[in-house]
Amino acid sequence: MLHRSRLAVLALGALLSANASAGSCGCDVAADEIATVVDADSANGLHVRLKFAVDPVTTETHAATVCTSAAAKLTEAKLWMPDMEHGSGPTRVTVGSPTCTTVERLKFLMDGGWELRLTTADGDTATLAFEVAP
Repeated sequence: MLHRSRLAVLALGALLSANASAGSCGCDVAADEIATVVDADSANGLHVRLKFAVDPVTTETHAATVCTSAAAKLTEAKLWMPDMEHGSGPTRVTVGSPTCTTVERLKFLMDGGWELRLTTADGDTATLAFEVAP
């Protein structure tokens, strides 16, 4: 019986740890934090914030966080360079909470103007434009 209780406590600890990790996902910026933040509204009026943990964003930047003003399951994050009319390889989208998603495998082929084009499970879209420094 004691063994089962110990397993239950361990399972509860793992669950709380996973929730704490998901809770750390966010787009707020502390006063002393260095970050690049881009805000936009989706086609359906959802406020979207893109946060890079660096400033400036460079070709060596490979991840960002996307936060939404309400729950929205992000299903696609596509990199696009409008001036060159091409994109980059596929990204990886990892949902951290209903309003926070990590986008990884960002591959900026060159510096200049870029967009992150987002799509949610319900078909809503948003485009966030930013510059990649040399």
